[in-house]
Amino acid sequence: MKIRKAISWDYKKIIALMQQMPDFFSPETIEYAEKSIAKLWGFVACMQKDIIGYIVFWKTGKVTTKIYRMWVEKKYQGKWIGATLFTRCEEEAKSTGSKKIELLTLWDHPDYPGYQNTRKFYEKRWCKITKSSMDEDIELLTLIKKL
Repeated sequence: MKIRKAISWDYKKIIALMQQMPDFFSPETIEYAEKSIAKLWGFVACMQKDIIGYIVFWKTGKVTTKIYRMWVEKKYQGKWIGATLFTRCEEEAKSTGSKKIELLTLWDHPDYPGYQNTRKFYEKRWCKITKSSMDEDIELLTLIKKL
């Protein structure tokens, strides 16, 4: 397994991966990603030529790096790939002067049971919930990690 900076070709593969997961990514989310993802920074975890994980992010303002998406293929979860991708994002954020990492995730929702594990993952990396908001019937959480 190798982790490296994402290149333009990787973003096309990431979109293709999102299209294979309709339970997680709506057509609207994929359409938005197609328009914006190539403008972002990222890292990919690869097994030979296959992407098995990725993290995509951007710097907003002078002090904040926002994580747009992070994903690790289910059979590779729990093997430190996500933790390594997150660490690489932290290192990149620090190197560009960011003082914090920010991301959105979901609170408990019956249609999205996997987000409890997502929150646990980020909480293990010292991300703290700073606020919540509602989007229709889904509660969104903002998590922050100070660098």
